[in-house]
Amino acid sequence: MKAIKWFLIVLVTLVLMLAVYIGVFLDPNAFKPQLSAKVEEATGRTLTIDGDIGWSLFPKVGLEIGGLTLGNLPGEPLPPLLSVEQAVVGVNLLPLLTREVEIEEVTLTGVDLNLVTLKDGRTSLDGLGGDSGQAAPASKPESDTKGQITPAGWKLGSLSLKQLNVSSDNRQAGVSRTLAVASLTLQEFEPGRAAPFEMVVKAVDPQMTLTTSASALLTVAKDFSRIQLDKWNQQIVLSGDQLPDGGKLEASIGFDANVNLVSQQFALTNLDLVQGEFRLLGAGSVNLISQRPELNLELSGNDLVLDPWMPESAKEGKGRGEGTSPSPQAGEPDLSILRQFDLHARMALDSIKAKQWLVSKPSLALSLVDGVFTLKQMKATAFEGTLVAKATLDSRLEPVAYDFDANLQGLSIQPLLEAAVDQTVLAGRGELTLKGKGASLAPDALMNNLVADGRLVLNDGALYGINIAQKIREVEAKISGESLEQATEVQKTDFSSFAAGFAIDKGVVTTPDLNLASPLLRVQGQGQANLVSQEMDYGMEVSIVGSLEGQGGQSLEKLKGLTIPLRIGGSFTDPSFHVDMDELLKNKVDQEGDKLKEKLEEKLKDKLFKGLGG
Repeated sequence: MKAIKWFLIVLVTLVLMLAVYIGVFLDPNAFKPQLSAKVEEATGRTLTIDGDIGWSLFPKVGLEIGGLTLGNLPGEPLPPLLSVEQAVVGVNLLPLLTREVEIEEVTLTGVDLNLVTLKDGRTSLDGLGGDSGQAAPASKPESDTKGQITPAGWKLGSLSLKQLNVSSDNRQAGVSRTLAVASLTLQEFEPGRAAPFEMVVKAVDPQMTLTTSASALLTVAKDFSRIQLDKWNQQIVLSGDQLPDGGKLEASIGFDANVNLVSQQFALTNLDLVQGEFRLLGAGSVNLISQRPELNLELSGNDLVLDPWMPESAKEGKGRGEGTSPSPQAGEPDLSILRQFDLHARMALDSIKAKQWLVSKPSLALSLVDGVFTLKQMKATAFEGTLVAKATLDSRLEPVAYDFDANLQGLSIQPLLEAAVDQTVLAGRGELTLKGKGASLAPDALMNNLVADGRLVLNDGALYGINIAQKIREVEAKISGESLEQATEVQKTDFSSFAAGFAIDKGVVTTPDLNLASPLLRVQGQGQANLVSQEMDYGMEVSIVGSLEGQGGQSLEKLKGLTIPLRIGGSFTDPSFHVDMDELLKNKVDQEGDKLKEKLEEKLKDKLFKGLGG
């Protein structure tokens, strides 16, 4: 036993002395040319090492190297495939005796990876790791495998990456992408087992700054064909003048993912996105092999509030007061992100709110292909009715172009008009159809570029701002020379039915046929309303068909059958109503003339009848 003990002591001493000798007297930098030649022989790529090489042999085989670059596809004018400012690798020595590879640490700093796909289909990875396109031979000659040592297993104790930049230039598809990673760590990693993973990414451009941190459990298949991410938890902070709420947006996202590196596709499950009070759950998949990343999603969420993202109206802009710089949201929104990926999604939410507009329980089927957003169908409850709509928006054009087709049945018109023009104009329930197109989403240009047609049909409602019955009483009193007490009732006109077709062009709503009916009145009219200047001009013809006693007045039999001309003008907030008395008197004279003519005809008939012996 003592002999064995002393033998081991002597053996370890000799190994230590050998390690010290190699470390002190053998310069690894002298092997740079041979190392570069071997790499070029194996890969066809040029390896350049500008920095010094340091190494150690015990208790771990260690290597430290700096200024390393590996060339890209041979014979092509491309940036280096890989460049590393500094690399440190340490492998435990003793486990190698049992064919176990235990990499204690891998530290990489200042790493640039440039992946290129040429138009002919060749990639930066061609020629690395063998030709996967050739079938493996059924068996190898014994001489080929003799002496080869296959590791029984391997482990990675610690991986640390700092300042990692990955660039993907797919010239075949015409797509370029970049990713910058400030730091990335991986602990206790082993193929087939989950290992803790963390990263911090920061990206800065002239308009936006992204800071994000993420953690997950990472599992890599033993053949490196798949990556599994479990319990991904990511915090995102975006800042920039283009963002609402003081130019800052914070969100968190969680999911599980299965990534297929061969087909460049991955599936998402347990998706959980939180931004403020909004939460979105779902699942989906991503295809990275197409010209643009293609997302397929099935989502459900709670209340989505779009108020901070809505363009600021001119009225709101004035409310800030003089001397305040205009909001960056006041211009055309930047929709270039819609051209960076494709999307096919189905989504159901509790509600969507955009300022005064609110829809409940919306169910949407939508797609985004080549920058064209298509709302295939939307069903929701809005303004107490059922909304069905479809729309498209083309972000490739400048300004953007859009079209829409909507139908709202069973709606209450009063809250809709309050949301649209902030005025109580009409009340009643019925149906609204609207179909149109336009260009630009800038607040100042939105109405000016909108062209649409629609029709509104209402039942059992009221027209606010005017009491036509009261106006008629005033007319009757003026004709008869009587005085009339000032009205105290609400200025509105009740109706049993209301129908109007309309057209919108450059912010002007033209109504060629407006019809209002009640047991007392019939109203026909036409006119225009300017949504930009909020002014209107309508001409109405009112006919009395019943007693006005039902609206608080005495019967006006004298005016029955008489057409009363009524004009409505002025602003939405302060409309004016007046009766054209000249036209009314003319109509009255015509009416009396017709009555006189009828009486003369009757008398003439009587005389003729008597003259004939009747």
